[in-house]
Amino acid sequence: MTEYCPICLMYENKSNFKTLSCGCSFCKYAVSEWVVAQLENYYKENFVLSCPKAILGHILSETDLKACLTPVQYEQYQMTSLKRLLLKNPQYRQCPMSQCNYLGWVDTNQKCTENLVCGKCNGKWNDPSLYPASNKFLNNFKSLLKGTNDYWSYIWKEIWVKYCPKCDSPIEKNGGCFHMTCQHCTYEFCWDCLQPYRNHKTGLCQVSVGYSWGLIILMIIGVIVRLCWINDIFSALIGFLLYKFILFFSGLLAFWLYFGTGCLICDYRRGYYMSFEKKIFIGMLILLCFLGIYFMYYFYSYFFEVFEIASILGVIFGTNFGACFILYKRY
Repeated sequence: MTEYCPICLMYENKSNFKTLSCGCSFCKYAVSEWVVAQLENYYKENFVLSCPKAILGHILSETDLKACLTPVQYEQYQMTSLKRLLLKNPQYRQCPMSQCNYLGWVDTNQKCTENLVCGKCNGKWNDPSLYPASNKFLNNFKSLLKGTNDYWSYIWKEIWVKYCPKCDSPIEKNGGCFHMTCQHCTYEFCWDCLQPYRNHKTGLCQVSVGYSWGLIILMIIGVIVRLCWINDIFSALIGFLLYKFILFFSGLLAFWLYFGTGCLICDYRRGYYMSFEKKIFIGMLILLCFLGIYFMYYFYSYFFEVFEIASILGVIFGTNFGACFILYKRY
């Protein structure tokens, strides 16, 4: 004969079924797996092991648990129950070492010793909840100077760990959405705003969305202000450099103009004759000098870069130098 199991939703041989004290029957494998899965929620405040059908809130007895679990699983259940009972007492603390599940007793009415040693793994136990605020600050400062892992763990906790708004249990988020459920009190809240999640109808935290947009707008405004500030500084610096640059080359071109003109006049007085070619070169020299000064002021008004002005002045200077060189070498 077969019987329907409401846990695995299948028909199984009736000999594979167990009947609990409440009168409900389930297949052995399904009810054992269900009880083992429920034991993972032992840390919840309202945790009870009840019948899978939850008829009148019937709680499973020790006889039911022995019948559903293997000896090893039942021993784990007893350890879990003892651990849950001890954790309700604030004087019992679990060893902070990641691979140690030992529970130790700490007298919170007495002054905390510098170091407590775990009786199982011999790990040093420094309970931060018993430290005064001054000692916490001093220890964190020493850890910062030494570069120890305790300080970086403290920084990590301050950044990535938040506390349940209901029971104040520490929670670390390592992925997923913002819908958080406290494993201790089953309180559902939003990770961003720490408000009840039932107020988030669309699945988005309005506080976090507004905060994010506000932060983006502030960042954009800050970037614009900084760019304007940097632009004013560089504009003033470039203007100062261009002003000095123009004064220097204007004086240089003026000197070159007067010097070249004086040389030509002296040459004319010695020869009492100036050929047509010399007159053309003199006119080109004077014209190019004035064009150079004009172009400098013209491009300066449009805030051209220094190297562009320098290249223009270099071409003008080279042309003038070449004209004078040809003038005095050929004629």
